[in-house]
Amino acid sequence: MAFIYEKISDLDRAKYDLDKLEVGRPYSQKDWVIDRESNIWLRQVFSEREEPIYRWMLFRNDYLYEFTLRLIDVVREEGSINYKFLLTDIACIFKDRFVGIDFASSGINIVTIEEMISIYKDGSYSVRNKDSRLIFNVFISLGEV
Repeated sequence: MAFIYEKISDLDRAKYDLDKLEVGRPYSQKDWVIDRESNIWLRQVFSEREEPIYRWMLFRNDYLYEFTLRLIDVVREEGSINYKFLLTDIACIFKDRFVGIDFASSGINIVTIEEMISIYKDGSYSVRNKDSRLIFNVFISLGEV
């Protein structure tokens, strides 16, 4: 898989019907990480910095998922930032409604999500800070910390 960070084009917005998905939701991110060959994408759709929690949308195998990550630790090292998250929920969106599912039945590989979020964070940081380069590492826990 070859994930890339990019702004979402008008063509892709129409292809995935993103305008319809955003009705009544506070989506503000206009970028994503996508693997066009495998037809997988991920975008951040909400963040609450006070908690801090982050809501993500993932499209894979013609299924759309939303999941929430709670930030539990950040370690800054020379040239890198390591994020540790707790996966608190995941749901499959089907025909304009949420269908609750457990993580095991979703078929989503946690390592792939970690890689996609690392690329997303790296890409969005690089766009804002052209003269600075950091490596972002993301680790997701499925259980209580």
